[in-house]
Amino acid sequence: MPMFDFRCQDCGHVFEELVSNSAAPPPCPKCESTKTLRMLSKFSVKTGGGGGSTSSYSPPKSNCTSFG
Repeated sequence: MPMFDFRCQDCGHVFEELVSNSAAPPPCPKCESTKTLRMLSKFSVKTGGGGGSTSSYSPPKSNCTSFG
């Protein structure tokens, strides 16, 4: 199941929750309101070689200068 960010419409609290894509939005853990909205989340891309994660992607550099 993916991790999603949610924002409470009543108190403005932002929280993360592990839910399936088809599940109803979870209640706010701060005020227990059921008026929560799924937000767009940042994501990490793991690139080869360095073993770390980064939130930005840059394509690998190539030595090719022409295709034909």
